[in-house]
Amino acid sequence: MSARGRIVKPRGMNQLESAYAMHLAADRDIAWFAYEGVTLKLAHDTRYTPDFAVMLRDGTLEMRECKGPHAFEDSLVKLKCAAAVFPFIFRLVTRSKDGAWESREVGAPRKNVPARSEEMPARKQTLLRRVEAGANAARFERQHAKAVAEINRGMAEVREQTALLNGKPISRAEALEMIRK
Repeated sequence: MSARGRIVKPRGMNQLESAYAMHLAADRDIAWFAYEGVTLKLAHDTRYTPDFAVMLRDGTLEMRECKGPHAFEDSLVKLKCAAAVFPFIFRLVTRSKDGAWESREVGAPRKNVPARSEEMPARKQTLLRRVEAGANAARFERQHAKAVAEINRGMAEVREQTALLNGKPISRAEALEMIRK
């Protein structure tokens, strides 16, 4: 059941999507792909989930939508809207009558996706700074844990050495004082 009381059946791949998944698995230019692996928020209460998220060997990320001969207008509008909003390459994939896969890019071709922060909109710059700050915080936590472990090892060594010299154990404070000298 969904939040609105409707019964939601788990959806799997249809025949066209299954055939395209086998095509992607056999393609050597594809590094990774996931069926319905990404959901994009287009507006309030409006989401779009492309059939396939595909990463090429060069690192390019593409969103691919498989459609048969009877494509619904709603899904094509969402595809075009997502292509206008997000920095991915969006492709509409169809199968011709002879069985060959045909792919066309939807939206404006993305030749120069902004790579520098000054070319990005302010909202994306803010999000990028937050992600970088999180990465810096995680890096600081790792460095801090490493430093604490090193201090603890040093204190243990000082305790062992003084215990051998004096024949009695020393406190943590005394060990820290000896390390600082």
